Amino acid sequence: MRRFVVAILCLCIAFVSGFAGYRGHRIWKQERLVRQARTFLARSDAPNALVCLRRTLQINPKNVAACRLMADFAEMAGMPDAVGWRSRLVELEPKSLSDRLALARVAVAMGDTMTANQVLDGMDAAARDTAAYHRVAGAADWGASRVSEAEAHFLQAARLDPTNAVSRLDLATLSLHQTNEQAAAIGRVVLRGLCADRSVRREALRQLSFDALRHANLDRALEFSQQLLRETNSLFSDRLLRLDVLHATRSSAQPAFLKTLQSESTHNPARACEVARWLLRTGKPQEALDWIGSLPQGTRTSLAVQMAEADCYIAARDWSVLLANLEKQSWFDLDSLRLACRARAFKEQGMSAPAKAEWLAAMRATSNRREPLVQLLNLTSLWGWGPEQEDVLWAVVKGYPKEQWAAEALSRRLFAAGRTDSLLRLYEQAARNGPDNVAILNNLALTALLLESWNKRPHDLAHQVYARNPTNEVCVSTYAYSLLVQERPDQALTAIERLKPEQLEHPGIAAYYSIILSASGNGERAKKYLALASKASLLPEEQKLVERARKES
Repeated sequence: MRRFVVAILCLCIAFVSGFAGYRGHRIWKQERLVRQARTFLARSDAPNALVCLRRTLQINPKNVAACRLMADFAEMAGMPDAVGWRSRLVELEPKSLSDRLALARVAVAMGDTMTANQVLDGMDAAARDTAAYHRVAGAADWGASRVSEAEAHFLQAARLDPTNAVSRLDLATLSLHQTNEQAAAIGRVVLRGLCADRSVRREALRQLSFDALRHANLDRALEFSQQLLRETNSLFSDRLLRLDVLHATRSSAQPAFLKTLQSESTHNPARACEVARWLLRTGKPQEALDWIGSLPQGTRTSLAVQMAEADCYIAARDWSVLLANLEKQSWFDLDSLRLACRARAFKEQGMSAPAKAEWLAAMRATSNRREPLVQLLNLTSLWGWGPEQEDVLWAVVKGYPKEQWAAEALSRRLFAAGRTDSLLRLYEQAARNGPDNVAILNNLALTALLLESWNKRPHDLAHQVYARNPTNEVCVSTYAYSLLVQERPDQALTAIERLKPEQLEHPGIAAYYSIILSASGNGERAKKYLALASKASLLPEEQKLVERARKES
């Protein structure tokens, strides 16, 4: 017996030692791969760096260092998955304020205002009372054209951190976009003064260059962009800005400068992508494709360049070559976008069945993750694909019930298209997620009444909503219409006439008041409200009710 116990103990010790050794080897391997990735990135060898990082994440998807390097690279290359990697960092380091602000900042830069606003709204009071928060929040408001709100955030950032020149730079930059020319002139003066501050000199010169280019002040644009290039810490994007200026001035130096940038980008996928997109932006998709075709294999097969190449084929409308190229590629976390591009190529050629199949594959490739879904939504919005946008919005609504923007966007689309049955389905889904939301319950009650969906208990819902909000004109009008449907017109009229006269004159409420007046034998009084109802946006079923009231009045 003693020997058996000793044997078991030895086996346990061996197992624990083996497991510890295996775990230690995994950690050592991850650290080595991350070190190699940093070395490759320092040498501008992005392909090998990405190989190391992907291997690290295969071993441990929660490796924070690898995720941070992936996020940095994606942001530097302007890749749409930069938001996804920053989101993953926030999930891994939920208490990191800097990671949350970085996510919001990148989302603003990528035009993903939904994510930016969600991150900023989720920050606690302590985080909101920092200059860094107000700078990012100001940028988000500015990106959404909320100029006065952006200015308020930038002013608060300046109050909280009065010695930081960044806040003055933000306010001056904001003033350049004001319609008030005097304010814009003051902004230019402030930015020129900030050029003496080494901490913000580069950004001040950049904004002055943009401003001069925007106003066709080409001599100034040439001057500021040249000064910017003399800065030791200038970026490759600053060289592209100089190329923009040379292009705008039709300078004879532009072709040679472009060739220089192309030469500098040959072995750097991020830069190659930027050059290709510059050619695409200036209306030269075929020239961009020819140049991409001349790149070495390691650069050409990088994800950033492959995505730029796909955009060039789309711009050139070369669908057959686009399909052939995409079939051989993998876009890793962005593969849903590759499949969507294949769907478009089939669709543009009138091949509806394979287009539908590729679109469904694109939706599956998102694995119902938020970031890929938002990327697909942005792409379909860019292409003007209505039904596909709805597919994505439904996926977000079902998978992420707290994302109110998706439900609101879908509701607007369905309402504009007059699809009451789909609206009912949306409100049912929303009510399951938010059973105490009065606005949602009211919408569910009303659409169920309009469609005569009695199994949804619309009369009970309408009464419940009214009992909680007896002075809200929308809830009251729904309840009154419910009484009318139950053939209780006098009670319906009594209920809706509890509203104030100005509430009754709101076009949407006037529509229901006119319907109830007409049904109650008050056709003459209904005429005034029928006229007001003509200004309302109504669903098809509501429009029929109003037309019937008009005929009876």
